[in-house]
Amino acid sequence: MEQFLEPPKEFKRPEKCILNQRYNMDHFRHSAVYVLITRFIALVSDSIQGLPFGNAPDPSENCKKLLAILEKAHQMFKDTPPVSRDVRYGNPSFRTFVQKLRESCTAWHQEILPAQYQEATIELDAYFLDMFGSEKRLDYGTGHELNFVCWAFSFIRLSILSERDDFINIGLRLFPAYLQLAQDIQNIYTLEPAGSHGAWSMDDYNMLPFVWGSSQLINRRLKPTDIFFPEKLTEHKDNLYIMMIQNITTVKTGDLRITSPFLSEIHLQQDTTWSRIHTGMMKHYQNEVLCKWPIMQHFWFGNIIPFK
Repeated sequence: MEQFLEPPKEFKRPEKCILNQRYNMDHFRHSAVYVLITRFIALVSDSIQGLPFGNAPDPSENCKKLLAILEKAHQMFKDTPPVSRDVRYGNPSFRTFVQKLRESCTAWHQEILPAQYQEATIELDAYFLDMFGSEKRLDYGTGHELNFVCWAFSFIRLSILSERDDFINIGLRLFPAYLQLAQDIQNIYTLEPAGSHGAWSMDDYNMLPFVWGSSQLINRRLKPTDIFFPEKLTEHKDNLYIMMIQNITTVKTGDLRITSPFLSEIHLQQDTTWSRIHTGMMKHYQNEVLCKWPIMQHFWFGNIIPFK
């Protein structure tokens, strides 16, 4: 894609560069990298508009390899059950799981990278290890979810993924596989929500599924108000948005209008459409994730995603 930068010739250990809330955030918001990340998210949105998971094209060989990485990670999670503990949040088994990933992910990435990009593992590993949550704080939030975006975008930048079908499969195959694992980690290891606004969040942990999922629902039969009726969601389970709604109703007791007032307010607006919801979700993601210093101060910059 011509709008993406040429692949870097060298790679380095990623570092956190947004250290100053005012100067560095202003610099980032007006940078080419900010444009690239938002454009990448928008391109995936456009690619999957109106498409359920079942409409995903056959994955390319490299996409299959990335799916295999997520499958291996999910198996590691299943092989690392939570231990008994007395605290509400944060099972220490999560740290064991991340350590297992750390011991394996470099080799996983090397298998998919051509010879000239073998050293890119130092950057890919950082995004991969951080996209499941913080092993130090035992929490998970939209900043960790953003690391999935960076991980997937890195393979676009390195031309490991490059076809239009790859963009579709990022939204319809890779991200759903990642999201399912992330939700299992959140629920089984009871990670603390990082930076959640409670009931006034879209979800305690994730936001990107609402962006991409609302695009999937454009021109589909499901009405925005149908999310309040579980029986109407059954035939639309092959969608990121509905995947989130069903997870919310599973982990929270009570009517969605009570447990998720912010989300409900969006869906109860008169004459709202999935297209309007999608536009609003994209703006909300930019404002509440990419433009928030408490989140972006933890963002990793290397040469694939540079701070310049």
